[in-house]
Amino acid sequence: MELQSYSRVVTFKVDPKLLELVDETAKELSISRSELIRAAIEEFLAKVGTFVNKSKNRNLEKADRSGNIDVEVVLL
Repeated sequence: MELQSYSRVVTFKVDPKLLELVDETAKELSISRSELIRAAIEEFLAKVGTFVNKSKNRNLEKADRSGNIDVEVVLL
């Protein structure tokens, strides 16, 4: 995933134990907390995107076999 030349600050809540794990992992990898979180988000989105695309493809195949293309089914 290509990042834009600028970044935006995002604030979110996280469980203290999870944050501790994030910090420990970032330290072990010699990267910043932000780098670790960005990498984790990118990896998650890539996996979810793959899942979503596979689901859409399966739904398109089903719609194509039936001869009816239902937009709601394809997008689910």
